[in-house]
Amino acid sequence: MESSGNEKGRTNKSVNSTERNLIAFFISFVLASLLWFLQTLEKKYVADLYINANYVNIPENKILRHPLPERYLLKIEANGWDILKLKGNKKKSTITIDLERFGSKKATRILSVKNSFFPEGFLDVKTINVYPDTLTIAFDKAIKKTIKVLPRYKLSFKKYYGLSSSVKVHPGFIEITGPKADVERLDFVYTKIVEARGLDKQTKINVEPDFGTGTNITSNVKNVRMDIIVEPLTEGKLTVDIEIPVSCKDSIHLIPEKVTLTFQAALSIFEDIDKNDFKIYIPQREFYNKNIGMLKLEIDVLNDFVYKVQIEPAFVDFIKIK
Repeated sequence: MESSGNEKGRTNKSVNSTERNLIAFFISFVLASLLWFLQTLEKKYVADLYINANYVNIPENKILRHPLPERYLLKIEANGWDILKLKGNKKKSTITIDLERFGSKKATRILSVKNSFFPEGFLDVKTINVYPDTLTIAFDKAIKKTIKVLPRYKLSFKKYYGLSSSVKVHPGFIEITGPKADVERLDFVYTKIVEARGLDKQTKINVEPDFGTGTNITSNVKNVRMDIIVEPLTEGKLTVDIEIPVSCKDSIHLIPEKVTLTFQAALSIFEDIDKNDFKIYIPQREFYNKNIGMLKLEIDVLNDFVYKVQIEPAFVDFIKIK
């Protein structure tokens, strides 16, 4: 019994010794890593840093023809400590650019970047270069104008649903402000593209006017409302005459001369659909090198709110009259 107790005691001492050794190793490893990290941060490094731009002294009654960068990319050289502090600084560094020195006409200037925009305590930071390093600035007279807003969209619908009228924009006109040379040439502006799928009811979507990139045109209206009128579709049939080229009217007899056309349209406009919304014809090329044969019909749908148009038959015979 005593021998068994002694062995158990030796086992516990061995386990405790192993644990102490592992803890000591872990602490040593952490301290060594921390010391290495601290020594590494004392070295000089080259790094990229984004800074915000602040433009001052825009000439009175003038506007920039093109937007200027909102921020610049600096390549800097500094020790690891300063780089970490600059990148983690919540109050972003800012470069101030005085536009008064550019004059009131188009001018190109190379930026002279100094370290003055860094916060206090970063005197050892060296700026290597800045991007963009050149500014082309053009001023123009600022004017206003009221223009029309046109919708742009990509829509799809659930089965048996579709548009019953044109997509509307509210307000349909907006006032814009911008450089005279750009504003004068605009009579309308498109919205940004709206994409909507699986529509089965009236939908209203707010969307921004799209003045494009590289322009300095703004509007007092930030968003317009796009109204998309979607309704259930119903199916109808019409009998429509086949048109043939004028040059062939007196020499060709079609078999048959009419076709049956099936279509789908919204209930609210269904009664307004008639044969004048369709043009079924035979192109001139179909008659070349043929005496008797099958001619393929083609169809133009003249109503944007008619769907699933089909004709029967799709081919017709003809007889050439001598």
